[in-house]
Amino acid sequence: MAIERYKNMKKIIIFTIILYVLTLCIPYFANKSSKKTPPTPENHIALYDTKTKKQTSIPFDEYLYYVVAAEMPASFHTEAIKAQVICSRTYSLKKSKSSAHPDGSDMCTDINHCQAYTNDEELKALWKENYNYYKNKIKSAIKDTKDMIITYDNEPIDAIYHSSNNGYTENSEDVWQKPLPYLKSVKSPDEGSPNFNFTYHISCDDLFNKVKDKYKNATMSKGIGKITYTKGKNVKNINLYSVDISGVELRKLLNLKSASFDIEENENTVKITTHGYGHGVGMSQYGANTLAHQGKKYNDIISHYFKDTKISKKE
Repeated sequence: MAIERYKNMKKIIIFTIILYVLTLCIPYFANKSSKKTPPTPENHIALYDTKTKKQTSIPFDEYLYYVVAAEMPASFHTEAIKAQVICSRTYSLKKSKSSAHPDGSDMCTDINHCQAYTNDEELKALWKENYNYYKNKIKSAIKDTKDMIITYDNEPIDAIYHSSNNGYTENSEDVWQKPLPYLKSVKSPDEGSPNFNFTYHISCDDLFNKVKDKYKNATMSKGIGKITYTKGKNVKNINLYSVDISGVELRKLLNLKSASFDIEENENTVKITTHGYGHGVGMSQYGANTLAHQGKKYNDIISHYFKDTKISKKE
């Protein structure tokens, strides 16, 4: 009996020790897990670099500087750059709260997921002798618009922007099927864009094969059919080789600069002339630059492209 009691007591002691050790390990594993997404200091942003696959915490204004430097030509009018700063700030704030990023980051450096991003080495190579001038120009625009964001009904908007268009911006629902009251088609002075007109030539056979690869019911006997247009004068739908294709889809399929295009079929080739560069929704960067040179201030530019919004201070 004494031996049995001893064995039972030994088991109890061993179990107690194991339980105690596990209790001590819980905080360790909890802390180790939390280190994956460390809390960022106030006015900092957790940025995931898609090239290095690492997350860093940097001051938000520093992040904003590299975004604006990558997104808009630094030679543009100061008022256009201020408008871009406010758009990028608003976009970042909205995106960081509503979209998933690797390692729980606030934003990433992938232009297709967040915004364009650059670094000093690339900027020095791009700007050359103008490096210090352009750097100070953008940083001054950030300082002059400190904490300003675009709001609608007291909430940050989707501050979408693009390079240029055909002279009109697009309704959001004509590109992404989601109507937003402040992203409506407006006139835009984009004639100065280097991509206002761009011509592609493709053989009829190559075009048919590209369409056939994606749409199996395409037939060579039918060429270019009916074309319909959006309010922003982009191609809404086109009947091509007996298939109805949206302008947005054809842009992706052929890697066109925009969904605003003229298409003309000759004997063996198809000529496509696009107008503008980008999706066409929200603020046009080249349009903003033209408006600035016409005497418009950054707030005028923003109110032109984002209807019924206001500029507020982020909390």
